[in-house]
Amino acid sequence: NRPRKTIATHKNHPLTMVHLDDGKRMAIRTLTKSEKKARRLPSDWQYSLPTEEQWEYAARTGTKTAWSFGDDIRLLPLHANFSDKSFYDTGDIFSNAAHRKLNDGAVKLAEVGRYKPNAWGLHDMHGNVSEWCLNTAIRGGSWVSTPASCRSAHRHSFSSRNEQNFIGYRFVIQRQSTVTMRK
Repeated sequence: NRPRKTIATHKNHPLTMVHLDDGKRMAIRTLTKSEKKARRLPSDWQYSLPTEEQWEYAARTGTKTAWSFGDDIRLLPLHANFSDKSFYDTGDIFSNAAHRKLNDGAVKLAEVGRYKPNAWGLHDMHGNVSEWCLNTAIRGGSWVSTPASCRSAHRHSFSSRNEQNFIGYRFVIQRQSTVTMRK
């Protein structure tokens, strides 16, 4: 048994079921090209997936704690969608490791922005969907992750061709390197 392929049922659900290579292609070729054409992106800038360092910097917001909001696990349901009591109560075969007491109010995938943002206004850095980084690592944890897997420092690696209903991505905007600009 595997998790169902698609669980997004609302237009504000994060995009999932996209592997790393498609994410890179979408960011660099499609989005960058269309935004430059519309003159919303300077010619020497591009969209990209973040490096792990960039992702963790944005997630931590200058903190050294387990999560951007501190070390108190009881606050996690205010900030993240993770494998919790509501998921455990479904009896899903994958819910066995779910936290039995904490409850974030979402059984599976949640709409983007449902939980409190971090200090820099970024939503869903902890939980909901794990996010691809350039080197095949995924960061942030997801709706099927334990609280420990939603920590700012936690990382997990997957094959770049892996598509799951708990993995998505967020883009960064960065100055193009001279090598990329020559292509």
